[in-house]
Amino acid sequence: MSKGTALIFGSTSEIGKWIIESLYHQKIHSICLSRQERSLQIDFSDYTQVLSLVQDSFAKHPNLSSAYFCIGRYSQSDLSTSIPYEWVEDISVNLVNAYIFYRAISETFKDRKREIRLVFLGSTASVSKPREFSSYSVAKSGLEVLVNYINNEQPINIRACCLRLGTCKTQFSKSQACSNVVTSEDIAHIVQLLENISFHVFPDLISLRPIRGSRD
Repeated sequence: MSKGTALIFGSTSEIGKWIIESLYHQKIHSICLSRQERSLQIDFSDYTQVLSLVQDSFAKHPNLSSAYFCIGRYSQSDLSTSIPYEWVEDISVNLVNAYIFYRAISETFKDRKREIRLVFLGSTASVSKPREFSSYSVAKSGLEVLVNYINNEQPINIRACCLRLGTCKTQFSKSQACSNVVTSEDIAHIVQLLENISFHVFPDLISLRPIRGSRD
């Protein structure tokens, strides 16, 4: 018996899969949405399309109570030598699409009493600002500001959290580190917290920053 339903944007990402598995163990049903799902041909940059998806999901699953934005991309280069199209596309995918995700949910839930929790996957790059990942860092920094705006305005039945992640044990990170990294078990613990903590104290920001050892 499902305890609730969660929307997963970017469900084919490795962390998205970790989140889905974590929700499954808590008996929470996941509605999986991905740009890679050819049968749906989802364009997460199209507000009208995203709004329709959210409204349809809520109509079919009135127990919808959380949504996770797991979409991300990055290009690697110094700002002065970056490719403008790739730099702008990074901002679009990581930040603009996150805004569209929120805007569609706020439009769907603004006149309803049901509470919904939003989780955006951020990055410690917003703090460390690695030189060669400027577009990614700027977008993830903006994501934290977006969450602050969401939590400081109406509607009050929507709360958002930015889950600021350090190096994860995924192909996306392309890290050679094999220790002191964020694992699926770490994500499972955080998802359990976010799904069960009281709505009125739902955190604005959680930072999982692996502490580097001398050999990393």
